Amino acid sequence: MEQKMNRAVRACVERGKRNPICSIHDQGAGGNGNVLKELSEPQGAIIYTNNFQLGDPTLSVLEIWGAEYQESNALLIRPEDAEFLQSVCRRERSSVDFIVLVNGSENDPVPDRSDRNCVPVDLELEWVLGKMPQKVDRSVTGLVAQQQCVGPLHTPLADVAVISLSYTDTVGGATAIGEQPIKGLLDPAAGARMAVGEALTNLVFALVTDLKDVKCSGNWMWAAKLPGEGAALYDACVAMCDVMEQVGIAVDGGKDSLSMAARVGSETVKAPGSLVISVYAVCPDISATVTPDLKNPGQKGVLLYVPVNPGKHRLGGSALAQCYLQLGEHTPDLDDPQTLVSCFKVTQDLIKERALSAGHDVSDGGLITCLLEMAFAGNCGLDVEFSSPDVSALDLLFSEELGIVLEVSEAAQERVMRQYRAAGLQCSA
Repeated sequence: MEQKMNRAVRACVERGKRNPICSIHDQGAGGNGNVLKELSEPQGAIIYTNNFQLGDPTLSVLEIWGAEYQESNALLIRPEDAEFLQSVCRRERSSVDFIVLVNGSENDPVPDRSDRNCVPVDLELEWVLGKMPQKVDRSVTGLVAQQQCVGPLHTPLADVAVISLSYTDTVGGATAIGEQPIKGLLDPAAGARMAVGEALTNLVFALVTDLKDVKCSGNWMWAAKLPGEGAALYDACVAMCDVMEQVGIAVDGGKDSLSMAARVGSETVKAPGSLVISVYAVCPDISATVTPDLKNPGQKGVLLYVPVNPGKHRLGGSALAQCYLQLGEHTPDLDDPQTLVSCFKVTQDLIKERALSAGHDVSDGGLITCLLEMAFAGNCGLDVEFSSPDVSALDLLFSEELGIVLEVSEAAQERVMRQYRAAGLQCSA
């Protein structure tokens, strides 16, 4: 069907200056209700839905108007070219329906039926095609419990996405991603381990049933056929499998694109090898999600830093290195998976106790980026004092080692720090 239609369109285009097509729009999302009103903007038009050729004559105006069928185009042509278009379509055995009359009324196309039981709808184009109010709500289904935007300014910084399974319960699902392609340029195995770690330090801010219930989708993009890239892909895959076994999670699906290279003239351009880990798990209480925006400005809130690799401040593959057009030498890594497991479990217990008011991961941009994003999202400022005499400011602030920053109340500070330290983790205010 689409081939026949394309041949008819091509016949029109090949007429050159006598091309009868004034405008063309592919049929798809939104159906006729989208494509036809956009074609007629801003003039306005009348649509005669009884002129559609229907395989099923019982279709209602609503079904004709909103059906998102494919392999069709809508064309805007002049009346004098209708006979030519009809002859071309007849030759190519492609159906054509003349259903629009552009009338300059500046109104929305009016569905019209020959039966008297159907009342036409008359809408101004401005109502449906005018400037919509600015918003970032993506909760189309009404089941999205946590979208990407957080805080009073709707800043797109959420670490984890949460959906509800029904309109009457608080049970749902949580999902998050991890990807570290720049670090993978230095060390493919470390990049894969960091992708797993980042996915979990993002997912941790939604309450899930258990770490062992977490499943993953692994999406690979690699120029695997080029020299050395196949070996790098193998190293990354082995590292991912090993670290997942130690953490206690597993991949149950995914996809791959292993021809991520193209020849431009005499040069071969390849995309960086990339692994995207998408983790997901059952969420027993969607209301227990923690977001990055600070909620206790002034003296009421305290920030805590929990590093997964305490004492390590490697800058390889960091955003800071990229700013200087460098990759660096030593990349962050998930040195001890059990430390990450402990961090995940303690954080989940604290979320269940409602002890955390905000939280954010560190591994994208470093500690300074994490803190600033939390402040931006909360629309407030920060008063931060760093005390680390043996580490330079650049290393401390811009290293993208795995870790999390938490906001807690002053009353809960000691209890929270005590729980992390009891699990063998470092936690500093």
